[in-house]
Amino acid sequence: MVREIKGYPLLTGHRGQPAVDLDALEHLLLQVSALPETHPEIKELDLNPVFAYTKGCLAVDARIALHGSQLPVAPRPLSTTTRAALDRAFNPKAVAVIGDKRAMNYLWLRAQSTFQGKTYSVQIDEREIPGIEALGVPNYKSLADIPEPIDYVMTAVPRQVAPRIVADCAAQKVGSVMLLYFRLLRSRR
Repeated sequence: MVREIKGYPLLTGHRGQPAVDLDALEHLLLQVSALPETHPEIKELDLNPVFAYTKGCLAVDARIALHGSQLPVAPRPLSTTTRAALDRAFNPKAVAVIGDKRAMNYLWLRAQSTFQGKTYSVQIDEREIPGIEALGVPNYKSLADIPEPIDYVMTAVPRQVAPRIVADCAAQKVGSVMLLYFRLLRSRR
């Protein structure tokens, strides 16, 4: 049954990825397809996503609708405060990028080049500041030094520094924060 689907070649190993455990995937599909026979009250069943591994597979989330079940109640309308907070997060007027570096060609600051609002940098490393200012972005030593409220902070700092950044953002009442982490992969040679 799995071999007949259009995406089957992806399951057999693709672009350097190993083949998945087809037996486990087929077992899952057979078990799921048998559920309506043993539980006729099931109207709908959705497993999404299902991760297939080289050994085994895993249904991460499931949604089941039963015959005769009521439709979910519509959520209550958002409060004015919540709407304002979401608007600030998704439509920022001022953005701060914390910790961008020349080694990454100031990737996060450059990504803001089409942003219509104001972009600020927060960088304490004196060697990085000339490159930041060459982009036309004002740099400050801390969020507290920026002369206006910041709606959105983007930061790519080491894990150990992240709690302090989040605390600074909370103290300055920043609307939302995006923390980016990078892990260096070691070669197994």
